[in-house]
Formats: sequence, C-alpha cells, structure tokens
Amino acid sequence: FSGEMSNRTIYLLFKVPAKRWMIFFSKYLVAITGILLTFAVTGGLMELMSHGREEELFSLLSISLGNCTAALLLFTWFTVFGCQSTSEAGSLVAIFSVIIGWGILFFGSILYELRWIQYFVPYRVIEQIAKQNLRPDEFPAIPLEYAKMAVSQILSSIAVLAVACYRYVKIRRYL
Repeated sequence: FSGEMSNRTIYLLFKVPAKRWMIFFSKYLVAITGILLTFAVTGGLMELMSHGREEELFSLLSISLGNCTAALLLFTWFTVFGCQSTSEAGSLVAIFSVIIGWGILFFGSILYELRWIQYFVPYRVIEQIAKQNLRPDEFPAIPLEYAKMAVSQILSSIAVLAVACYRYVKIRRYL
C-alpha cells in the first residue's frame, strides 16, 4: 500500500470506477492468497522431500501452516500502517514500533500476570505454535484457552481491518 503512495500510482487506482473499499479488500485478498500459497507449497514440498524421515508424517506441513497463521495475523496488523503511510520507510518504522509494542505488552502481561492481554497480541499465537506441534490425526478437543485466543484474534483482526479500510477510503484524492 505505501509503495503506491510514494510512487503516486494510487491516482491510477482512484480513477478506476470501483469503490475504494473494494480496491482495498481486493489488494488484501491477493496478498493473503500469496501468503497462503507460499506456506502451503513450502510445507507440501518439505513433506515430499522428507518422506517422514525427518519428522512425523504431516508434522512439517502443520508447522508450516501454523506459521502461516502467524504470518497472516502479522500482515493484517501491518496493513493499517501500510495503507496510510506516504513512504515505505515510514511504514517500516511504524511496523517495527508495533512489533516492539507487542513485545512490551506480551512480556509485561507475563510479568504482571495479566493473561487477558496476551490473547490480543499475535505473539501468543506464535508461542502456542512453538509449544505444541499437533499432527492431523491427534487433534484433541479444543481447550477453552485456545478458543479464547482464536476469538480474540479474529475480533481484533476484524477491528484492525476495519480501521485500515477506513483509512484507505479516506485518503485524500490529491496527496
């Protein structure tokens, strides 16, 4: 998103007879599709090459898809800053600020025993992926903690996407 602002190619998109929110979500869906395909193909190739020698069957694919979930969450949060920043450097500074802020929230919530904060920080998802590698044939019943984490991540992602879409729609026509 910020590359279009710095190159001023966003003007071309605004001349297309489509609503800005449709342009935003089409760009977002294309990017998410690319992320999903990259992780799925990588996990599939790792499974084919290992033939179950390196790890249990389907464990490399599940690790790859778990990392894909974390990458999608990170990309969703980064979209807010990328769609409004006028330069790619400013967007990177904002993204690194978010990453550091998440770290402060995550470790501060552990230090002060405020577990509810962790459900809204994507690092919690990455921690759970690293903690437990489940094979497709041994999925247990979903504990309440995983359900809380999933619901909070979905709700926060929807809120972040709404803010990003609003910011993208409200971009001034002439920058």
